[in-house]
This record gives sequence, structure tokens and C-alpha cells, in this order.
Amino acid sequence: GLKVVKTRFFNSFGPGEIPGKYRNVIPNFIYLALKEQPLPITGTGDETRDFTYVDDIVDGLLRSGFHDSAIGQELSLASGIETKIGELAGLINDAVGSSAGIRYQPRRLWDQQNRRRGSTDYARQTIGYESRTSLSKGLHNTVRWFKDNWTDIEATARF
Repeated sequence: GLKVVKTRFFNSFGPGEIPGKYRNVIPNFIYLALKEQPLPITGTGDETRDFTYVDDIVDGLLRSGFHDSAIGQELSLASGIETKIGELAGLINDAVGSSAGIRYQPRRLWDQQNRRRGSTDYARQTIGYESRTSLSKGLHNTVRWFKDNWTDIEATARF
């Protein structure tokens, strides 16, 4: 009798996420950009991902728990927007003010997916979910958090 909703997150990011060797691309890129190191792109940089700001994920989770229409459903919590990894690197270098650029390296064996974009149509119909935070605004908030917490981040980052 447990009421369950299955949610799928698409590349969630935001303040509080610590960078590291096996961590997500955005905190790693921000960390490296702040250290004036080139951002490593595995592949061509044309690979795409759907980046979703943490506030939008939390909103989707709260809506999932509130709406009875979500019970037993599978909902994608995403932005619905594809962003090329090369473009993401440029946005982060610009946001941080880094001129270190990017460096290309071979694609990882476990990461062969060229494109990822979530469809939020069903979540919108079922619980009224909509991603409201632009990638630019989310990156701005995350970079600000990194700068405000730099000492702690430096002490915990593991590469």
C-alpha cells in the first residue's frame, strides 16, 4: 500500500556539490576553471546533456509527493534543453573569468551516449512540473557558491 513515484533526474547541478574524480561535470569544470586549468572534454565537445538546476529538481520532488496523480508514475525531472559539452565549458570559463580554455581527451569507455535530453511533457501534465532556472542563472549561482566556500571545497576535492 506504499504510494510511490519514480523520478528520473537529468544531470542535476547546483550549490553544495563537491568536485572530484568521479563526480559530475559542472562542479569539476567550475573547480578547474577557478584554478585556471583547462577543462577536460572527453570526446568531441558536441555531445549533449540535459542540465537541471537543483531548485527545479526539488520543486519536482515536492510536486511528486503532493499530487495523487503522480502515484505509481514515472516522471522525468529535466530542463528539456540539450547543451553541448563544449558550450558548457565555454559558459563556465566565461562565468569564472578563466582563460585556460579546454583540452580534448579520448572518450571514456562507459560514456558512449552522444545525446541526452529529458522530456518533461508527462511531468508537466501530471504534476505541473516545469524547469524554471536557466542554465546561465544556475551556473551563476553555483559559481558564486564555489567562490564563497572555496577553502572548504579545496580541502575536500579529490582528483
